[in-house]
Amino acid sequence: MKILAVEDKIVVELLQKSNITKGGIHIPETAQSQEPQLYGKVISTGPKVEQIEDGDTIMFHERGGMDVIIDKQIFRVLGSSEIYAIIKDEDESEEFKKLEPIKIEIENQREVKPKLN
Repeated sequence: MKILAVEDKIVVELLQKSNITKGGIHIPETAQSQEPQLYGKVISTGPKVEQIEDGDTIMFHERGGMDVIIDKQIFRVLGSSEIYAIIKDEDESEEFKKLEPIKIEIENQREVKPKLN
């Protein structure tokens, strides 16, 4: 499925920094520092977005935008004003890896119908 952003919106695939250092040392999650920002790979930009292109690695606030689920994978939709920075250093971009797609399973699914007066 192809996702196309509208207006000034940006659709990103969430990324996380690798837990293996450049020297090959594995850092457990409990020892990793908590950062107030998240990183993402731009999947689609709306026609009013300037400076940011598809494929860019970006930095944004962890509470910015809204998560959406498409094909059992979570993406974040952000406004262009919510982007802190574009990471252009190729060495830095290689330190990121894709988050595993989150599998969404619904148990005891039932149809909910709105009440009509």
